[in-house]
Order: sequence, then structure tokens, then C-alpha cells
Amino acid sequence: MSFKKKGVTGIQTAIIMIAFIVVASVLAFAVLNMGLSATQRAQEVGTRGLRQAASALQLHGSVIGYDKDYDNEEPGNRTIDLIEICVKLAPGNEPIDVGLGKLTISYTNTRLHVANIYDGTNATIKWVTFIDYPAPDDLLEAGEVAKIVINLKAIGDTDALLGPNEWFKIEIRPSVGAILTIERTTPPGIDPVNDLG
Repeated sequence: MSFKKKGVTGIQTAIIMIAFIVVASVLAFAVLNMGLSATQRAQEVGTRGLRQAASALQLHGSVIGYDKDYDNEEPGNRTIDLIEICVKLAPGNEPIDVGLGKLTISYTNTRLHVANIYDGTNATIKWVTFIDYPAPDDLLEAGEVAKIVINLKAIGDTDALLGPNEWFKIEIRPSVGAILTIERTTPPGIDPVNDLG
């Protein structure tokens, strides 16, 4: 009789042990799954953060300033009234929409600040090179170069024009990525075409 009880107790113990193992493995799977899900979410957040912090645009060449009225101005009154900036996509970035309303361009000098001059008049975008045939779309993609043309006269005030030795700043804010900030000082003598570096 005592042998039968020991056998039944052994089977019961084995069943209880198997139940514990099954429950523990289910809990372990749930914990691992939650951990993997949290890790994946953290990775997505980190990737998004890097895309926001990394510069999406970069300069392609020098900033050029023009004095379109050079021949009609007195030598002491010459001013830069047009700025051209060529930009391209920074390596490894996704295409950027540079259409109106998708890109913000601000202009600041010592007398004036305008939060957004990109309206199709004050600032326009022209394509230097593009990969879409026969005409470019609004996406700046790898291998393309866009020229931002800022008409300082169109901003509406002579305070926007730049004389000799004047500091100015232009900030280009894409919808994704860090701001491209361009700070320059005009040369002591204004020529019809000025390489601002």
C-alpha cells in the first residue's frame, strides 16, 4: 500500500512540476516579447531622433551675393540685393520636400528679421540639377542640387539690403532634419558679383 501512495505522489509531483514549467515558460515568453517590443520601440525613437538632429541639407558651393543695380549706384551706396545659395541632400538622408509650405527660410541682419521669406517672391527655388525627367518635382533627392534665390528687394524694405561689412544670417528649416544655418559678412567693397564663402 505504501508503494502505491508513493507512485501516485510521484505522478502528482511530476504533473505539478510540468504545470509550473509551462506557466514559467509562458511568463518568460511574455516578458521576452515585451522586452523585444520595448527595444524595437526605443530603436525607432532613437532613429527618429537621429534623423531630426542630423543635418538634412548641406551647402553645395559658395553663397553668392549680387548687386543688380551696380551701374546705377554711387560707389558709397552699393548694396547686395540678391543672394543665391545652392543646397543638396546630406549623404544618407531621405528626400526632402522643398515645395512652398514645406520648407521655411528665415532672414536676419542687424536691422531686420523675417521669420519666413519662402513665398515664391522673396525667396524661390530653382533646380540646378535634377533627376526627374522632363521636369523636377518638389522633392530634393540624392544627386540633385537646388538653388535658393533670395530677393532682398522683394522683402519690402531697404533694411533687408546689405551694405559693406554687414553681417546676415539665413536659416533653412526642412520639415525633417536640423536647420541649415548660413552666417556671413559682406565684403568691404561691393562688386556686381560677390563670393561670400
